[in-house]
Amino acid sequence: ATKIAEFTDDGYYQIIDHDKTVAFLPMEFRTQGLPQMEIKAHWTPPEVYEPELPELADLTQTALDLLSRPNVQSFNWVSTRYDHEVRGGSFLKPLAGPGKGKNNAIAYRPVQTEKEIAIESSGSNPWQGDIDSYHQGRNGVVDAIGRTVAAGGNLNQITFNGNLTCPKLEKDEYIAAQVERLIKGASDAELEFLTPRTSGKDSTSLERKIRNSITGEVETVKAKPELMMSSLCVMPDESTITSTDFKFAGDLIYMVGDTRDELGASEYYLMKGETGANVPKSDSNELKPRYQTFVDTVKSGVVHSAQYLEKGGLWAGLANSAIGGQLGANISLDNIDENLGRADKLLFSQSTGRMLVTIHPSNKEAFENMMGDTYARQIGVVTEEQDVKVLYKRNAVIETVVDTMKFMNKGQIKV
Repeated sequence: ATKIAEFTDDGYYQIIDHDKTVAFLPMEFRTQGLPQMEIKAHWTPPEVYEPELPELADLTQTALDLLSRPNVQSFNWVSTRYDHEVRGGSFLKPLAGPGKGKNNAIAYRPVQTEKEIAIESSGSNPWQGDIDSYHQGRNGVVDAIGRTVAAGGNLNQITFNGNLTCPKLEKDEYIAAQVERLIKGASDAELEFLTPRTSGKDSTSLERKIRNSITGEVETVKAKPELMMSSLCVMPDESTITSTDFKFAGDLIYMVGDTRDELGASEYYLMKGETGANVPKSDSNELKPRYQTFVDTVKSGVVHSAQYLEKGGLWAGLANSAIGGQLGANISLDNIDENLGRADKLLFSQSTGRMLVTIHPSNKEAFENMMGDTYARQIGVVTEEQDVKVLYKRNAVIETVVDTMKFMNKGQIKV
């Protein structure tokens, strides 16, 4: 061992090299020596519009194509490449059911000798920032909470980690304003839901120069500003844990939460080359009691499966539950049409705070009584045959089979 330093009480940090002082700084310099950076931010609402897409009578191919999108497709190829079964303590795995659908969250026992369960999930909506990053931030929090609640978590036991990523803020006043609104939206939602952020990090230099292979010119590529909200919920035991896969043929399928004309930055619009204007807006005064009512209902034991609806909307959630359970479904959209008037909007809207839930027919009255005034509408039934049929105004708008859905939903690395 070689002595390289000693503590002193003079309040200075001194470095000596060959008997020559090369640094002599007050200790305060470590925390106060760097001037506070001031970044200019200027927000101008972008010019956005709702696209006028043709209303198709048959949405089957559109629905199948949507299942192939990177943010909707299965992450089986990721989850099977690492050991998510360390010590065999998981209760909810990344993949659900015999068909390997996606779960809302993962749940595991951190300490094998204890009963407590940890539920982890996340919320992330980077494309919504192209319309309004304030709602992007709010929805990230709301989605993470919703996924946790759907997995059997307690609304009052959730904390957050925030991971901010963005390009260099000092170079662009608009991006700086986006980030400011993004953080404000997330913080407001966390305060309203009483879900504190206990940790986080930031990466604020996500940009690089590349040479355009066609023009030969050097261009700057920038990441979209994003705040990945990762949630942690600690539960006393595993009794409320709920997965996304359909469990039994004959189960009734319910939609919890109303569907609005909120397709701005949705996977459906993006697939069509559009952004839209109607970004989802989350009202905590509406969603908090909805979430709490569902938490209480899950505790009663009547819920067989619960799928939180986000990217890809009702259709993506329905497909995932059917794929996971290797069961079919007959669905009617008429009972949830709140004057939207179009099947594609009902299927692909990404309104927040919604869940696709299954229960046994014998629990129909009990479930509806427990949900009370909370929006909960029966929209279909799980079937033994692996056919998925969606009706709107008595016409079939989607007709397909689970194997085809699973094939289209198969994830892969794209280079």
